[in-house]
Amino acid sequence: MEFDTGDSTAGTKFETPANPGLWEDLSLPNMIEQFKRSEAEKADALLPELDITDDEWDEVIDKLRPQNPLENYKTMSERELYDELQRLDDQGKIGYSWLEQDANELNWYEHYSEMSHEEREEAERLEREARDYYIENYLSPKLRDATPEEYKGWLRQHLAKGGEITHDYDFPMPDSFQVLTEDALLPPLAGALSVELIVPRGVNVEHKYLGHSNLYYMDSQMPSPSWVPIYEDIN
Repeated sequence: MEFDTGDSTAGTKFETPANPGLWEDLSLPNMIEQFKRSEAEKADALLPELDITDDEWDEVIDKLRPQNPLENYKTMSERELYDELQRLDDQGKIGYSWLEQDANELNWYEHYSEMSHEEREEAERLEREARDYYIENYLSPKLRDATPEEYKGWLRQHLAKGGEITHDYDFPMPDSFQVLTEDALLPPLAGALSVELIVPRGVNVEHKYLGHSNLYYMDSQMPSPSWVPIYEDIN
């Protein structure tokens, strides 16, 4: 069977797909809508015509569901895992909350909005594990604890170029202050995972969205962070 597209292009015909159950309305708008449907939706429409058990059907749906890219985080290279963690935060937020927005392509991230509560908890667990793995294996080996003197050195040049102190604390400088010892990729980190990173001259740090981390460049030509604290051992 053939049908006309309904446009003005003479002689443009399409063959009816093998399964007519999905295509009772052969108008072009309906055809376009059918192609936009997810694989799971198309499979649901076919269910009445399939002679399979519920368990077999669940297995089909599981295979149709896109895989969370982070499931294989331990086999990813540093660059691959960095890119995937960065992708989660491309909307400037930590975590998966932004994924409920419309995505530009059909992939696992769009599927997130259709997840059950249990599936979302599993996705968030994977994200936490992947970030911890990245920090332990790719970032921490390139860091060492910063001393108050090293932070003072950055602070002097910051004040000399007209910078300001934003917070004054009555406790010692915390161990979240670290020195980057070699070039690194810094993914978005939040809360207790975030770092205050002193970056020496000649060392490069690649990042897009920092999360709650701050970069203190010893190169005075680089911008200062918005958070510039002092502590009781910084005087």
